[in-house]
Amino acid sequence: MAKGMSKPGKNVKKPKKDKAKPAVVTASTKNSVVITGGKAKD
Repeated sequence: MAKGMSKPGKNVKKPKKDKAKPAVVTASTKNSVVITGGKAKD
């Protein structure tokens, strides 16, 4: 049972990691927007 639960747990963790990735991309996008905004203001 523990082994079986370990497998589905990993599957559930995968989608959660996907959500964490966009969060990192958002942080990168924010930096990009700031850089772009500074250039546009220039």
